[in-house]
Amino acid sequence: MRAMPSNELAYKALYAALEARPGARGRANDVFVETTGPTTSTSYMFIVRAAVQACGVFAHVDKRAATAPRVVPIAAEACAAFVAALPELALASPPLDEALTPLPGNASYELRIRNAHVDVTMHFANPRRPDLVALGDAIRALIAEQTAA
Repeated sequence: MRAMPSNELAYKALYAALEARPGARGRANDVFVETTGPTTSTSYMFIVRAAVQACGVFAHVDKRAATAPRVVPIAAEACAAFVAALPELALASPPLDEALTPLPGNASYELRIRNAHVDVTMHFANPRRPDLVALGDAIRALIAEQTAA
């Protein structure tokens, strides 16, 4: 029997925790994010459900561990601020503006947006497109709020 990778366990744990939150039942406008942490052995994962009342869950994943991480709820205000900060995303790449500078660091992002009509996953790193820079900023702001303690 093979051990399930910690990020796969975390993904399942996040969805189980989200479904257990009051008012979060049903699949409606989910934003799932996985991004690199401060070291190569860590990553951050979270899901924000933008329903009538925004809610979400967050996990700090140690990729070396064989068990799922602790999943913590995200405050409703932080979820609402994250959803409000999301830019309109273009699925096709617009012409690159050479004047734009990429986000600092070597962060990579996986973003999955899904509802009853769409299920889209995007992977990007150090973006220079204005929409992806704004998205990266929104992700980093939520992570900073969740990890400040």
